[in-house]
Amino acid sequence: MTKTLIINVGIGEVRASLLENEQPTQITLMRDHEPSILGLQFEARVVKIAVELDGAFVKLNEQPVEVFLPRRGIIKTSEQKNKPINNLVNEGQAISVEITRDAIAADNKLAIAKEIASVSDKEASHFIHQLLAKKGYGGIDEIIVDDLTLLAQLKKQLPEGDITLTTHADKQPLFAYYGVEEKLAEVVENKIPLPSGGWISIEATHALTAIDVNSSSAGDRLAPDNALRANLEAATAIAKALVLQNIGGLVVVDFIDMLGAKAKTNLQEVMEQELKADPLHVEVGKLSPFGLFEIKRQKSGENLRDKLVKQNESPRPDATALELLRQAQKLGEMPSIGDIEIKAHAGVINWLENNAKACDMLKESTARNLKLKSDNSNIGEVRIINPQEKT
Repeated sequence: MTKTLIINVGIGEVRASLLENEQPTQITLMRDHEPSILGLQFEARVVKIAVELDGAFVKLNEQPVEVFLPRRGIIKTSEQKNKPINNLVNEGQAISVEITRDAIAADNKLAIAKEIASVSDKEASHFIHQLLAKKGYGGIDEIIVDDLTLLAQLKKQLPEGDITLTTHADKQPLFAYYGVEEKLAEVVENKIPLPSGGWISIEATHALTAIDVNSSSAGDRLAPDNALRANLEAATAIAKALVLQNIGGLVVVDFIDMLGAKAKTNLQEVMEQELKADPLHVEVGKLSPFGLFEIKRQKSGENLRDKLVKQNESPRPDATALELLRQAQKLGEMPSIGDIEIKAHAGVINWLENNAKACDMLKESTARNLKLKSDNSNIGEVRIINPQEKT
């Protein structure tokens, strides 16, 4: 199996996707206004020993983020393996750590760290090392980027010969070329199609994530073969969606009703088999008499849909703004003359006005002025204004 990492550099955001056999399996969005410290290394100091939590709280020298260091993440000699946490570190002790789990502000979660012998060269703390630190991102054969500056940086930072580094040369944008834009659209629309014509929808609640499997028509629910086929297709799609969308915690799947113990056993076995490929820790339950299937998946940062869609199901202003900036940058490369105009919902325009750095980057990269206008569209529009046009 070949593993390729593709990286799209945009204004205010870097998007990355892991391809396995040329199919997107994971997507990561790294935004300037939502910095991540996953995989980064810091000098730190122990501020509190938490015996009841079997770990210690540490303060990073360069970041305000709260960090927890579990006992299992402390470097120990063979004689220290069974000693309690208060015999391994002391309050005030200087320590070097690497972040293994980002803080999740929405869930009030701490960042998690492990002890390391020493902090490596800070130049290596580039976002590419954050990506390679993610579960499932190991063993990459090739990295494809759409930015020559980034390509030059990666050639300096990555060991020569370990990973093939290339630039995307096709006229079609990188994420569209490899089908990643299509996957992102499915996440926003919350409708993942199945080969037989059915689909699955994913709804997050405070306590759990509910996944509903739908058949293409009511008649399919009465045909045992059709119900089983749709459920088996859904099992494969669900296992992939959990990884792609980074869904963690308790997940409850409502499969299409089926009759017969053999069909239910078949579905149970396929679901368990599909989940074995998950890079994170997964626990599975048994299919209930009502067709419900429970999955408990390790949490690892914010899920993809939350980074794209607000709780009221409308696109997040920052996600829309970053997409419009990508469109504007591409449009600004055209030979036509004129200023760039971005029209969008007031919330999007407000975000752009409050993030002047991103707008300045657009003006600098395109050598054009930028005009922002509010309208009622949730999608937004980008265009080049003819110098003679009255606005």
